[in-house]
Amino acid sequence: MAFDKPAGLLVHPTFPDGRPTLIDQARLICSDATLMHRLDRETSGVVLVTKSSKATRWLAKAFQKRTIQKSYLAVVHGVPPEPTGTIDAPLGQAEGSEVRIRRAVVRTGGERAVTGFRVLQSFGGLSLLAVKPYSGRLHQIRVHMSFLGTPVVGDKIYGHDEREFIRFIETGMTPEMEARLLLPRHALHASEVTFLHHNLRREVTITAPFPSDMREFVRRRGGDPEAAGSAEG
Repeated sequence: MAFDKPAGLLVHPTFPDGRPTLIDQARLICSDATLMHRLDRETSGVVLVTKSSKATRWLAKAFQKRTIQKSYLAVVHGVPPEPTGTIDAPLGQAEGSEVRIRRAVVRTGGERAVTGFRVLQSFGGLSLLAVKPYSGRLHQIRVHMSFLGTPVVGDKIYGHDEREFIRFIETGMTPEMEARLLLPRHALHASEVTFLHHNLRREVTITAPFPSDMREFVRRRGGDPEAAGSAEG
């Protein structure tokens, strides 16, 4: 099964408060449903869930071998130094950060992380990017975009002030915070996943359309949301 996860929905339980999650919903369809990968709560887009042990083993091996191709759309502050590029920079714990889960590019001892990007359009001091992670590190795209000097719009941890995340945890989203962030969630969308299907024995591509909140944001800021369509290929 493939789900187009909306921003704000957890993929699996992380709080003991009974809030709904994607895997809970999937198990209403198939009690043996298994989540094969994760998206951050605020990231929207394609999530793969298997319905059988055979499919689980097949996809788990594909993820391990990095044969599954994933593509994202991101709206970032600024313009990258080149229209296309690859960031090859290891990630580790962010030392000295007030945010425990924050990651950072590190000089020694980190896990290798590689991210490719392509500028689809620049407008109003922002850019719409097609992004491909070639490794699967925690917060990889968000950390690499910040490292490049073009943080993802709305990112509370890797944006211009990590204390936005702390304020958000303490108070929730406020009008003042949304005005600073420009968007109430980070502008990252898992637009496409391509994998070899275990029964069909051919490549299958699952696509999630550019979400309405990001589409409207791009339009309001003077960009063309249809530029997201050129991310294919």
